[in-house]
Amino acid sequence: MSVRVRYAPSPTGFNHSGGIRTALYNYLFAKKHGGTFILRIEDTDSKRFVPAAEQYIKDSLEWIGIIPDESPWNPNPDFGSYRQSERAAAGVYTPYVNQLIKSGHAYYAFDTESEIKVAFGFGESYSASNRMNMRNSLSLPADEVTELLLSGAPHVVRFKVPENTTIVTDDEIRGLTNFRTDTMDDKVLIKSDGIPTYHLASVIDDHLMDITHVFRGEEWLPSYPFHVLLYDALGWIHPYFIHLPTVLNPDGKGKLSKRTAAAKGFEIFPLEVDTTDEKDNPVHFEGYKKLGYEPEAYMNFLALLGHTFTKDTLTRDEMIAEFDIEKLHISPAIFDTTKLAHINKFHLREVITRFPGQVWFDVMGDDAPHIGALDYVLDDIFPRLKTRLDIPTFVYPFLSHTKTMEISEETKKLLIIFKEMYGDGYGNFSGATMFSAWMEDFHVNKKEMREVVCSSQSGSSVAFVFAIIGMTEFINRVNKYL
Repeated sequence: MSVRVRYAPSPTGFNHSGGIRTALYNYLFAKKHGGTFILRIEDTDSKRFVPAAEQYIKDSLEWIGIIPDESPWNPNPDFGSYRQSERAAAGVYTPYVNQLIKSGHAYYAFDTESEIKVAFGFGESYSASNRMNMRNSLSLPADEVTELLLSGAPHVVRFKVPENTTIVTDDEIRGLTNFRTDTMDDKVLIKSDGIPTYHLASVIDDHLMDITHVFRGEEWLPSYPFHVLLYDALGWIHPYFIHLPTVLNPDGKGKLSKRTAAAKGFEIFPLEVDTTDEKDNPVHFEGYKKLGYEPEAYMNFLALLGHTFTKDTLTRDEMIAEFDIEKLHISPAIFDTTKLAHINKFHLREVITRFPGQVWFDVMGDDAPHIGALDYVLDDIFPRLKTRLDIPTFVYPFLSHTKTMEISEETKKLLIIFKEMYGDGYGNFSGATMFSAWMEDFHVNKKEMREVVCSSQSGSSVAFVFAIIGMTEFINRVNKYL
């Protein structure tokens, strides 16, 4: 069996880290088994559609490096469109709906929303216990049903859930579970506007696209038995299902959410986004990319949210090699931003070690000044870095100098002595060790000397900066104070 997995987000909002983790697990599993990773856009909810959400999904995955093998932008012509709205317009789902109606597994329902509210209130749902009391093709005479359909009467198509039946589901990490159909409602398959619901479209698409494994959040567990019924009704073997554990907020209280993140000031999005929380309040997130986090670190962090690896800091290849369904968790995972910061330090170190020049130009721009001992500088400042965006702050003293405070007359006299001792060629004075010894011997005010050398009271040691910038530049800086 050739592995084919899919990440199928709905563009009703901007996917945060919880959704991106699902995409990552699909990607890791596909790569582990030499399979195909598919991105499918499930845009059947036209009322909640967010125009920019689809592009955000694409950009987010590209930043992390999770590139789908098949997608709306790279389709396999054998499978048609990768957007459900386009598949619906092309009539992909129609023959299967007709098949379900013809076989008695689905029926037309003509009840209005107000009629349903009056009939059920808040205590019941449309199901086997009351369907014969409603206006549908099961309860109405056949000629009346035909007349209603020909007249264009508004209607939906519902699935006819069998009565008094036990459905056995077999999740790959949760095992076997029994469900009684008595507790299930007759879900809508086709809405009154003719658009299929998620339940119908996802089942048909997964079958037609040869999906072998479905990784999705555990919030879909209640729908699992209904999807099994759909597969059985259509005469298909369903793929393996893996329902991933919930991701909790950093305090371990509640499911990861935009509202909590905005209220408590932590990031949950990969890229910058202006959106609304669950109560439609406008919120802005900077996103981990803009905050300077390494995409490999973000990927590494997400991989740990529900899977056991041999260590916390892993490369992409290590994640792929170790990923195993049997190592997935059932219990919720905590979105520990402190851990993410630790992981980012590891990956930043890796990037700086391998590509110091590339990091330098990425941060400082194409006109970044040259530092001959760049790798030494980056190595020295690394312990003080949280993200690559901190690099300019700590590198600045090696590049330029701005007089920010006055120094005492005593320190000025010592600088004059220094120039006299090492003027015109400056003898053999060089290096951090010699400069440190000179400051100790002359009891130099260290705060004021840091101002002269670095114009900053934090960062690398004065002696180290002196050793990098050299005597000529140091004297230029001394002259500003004399």
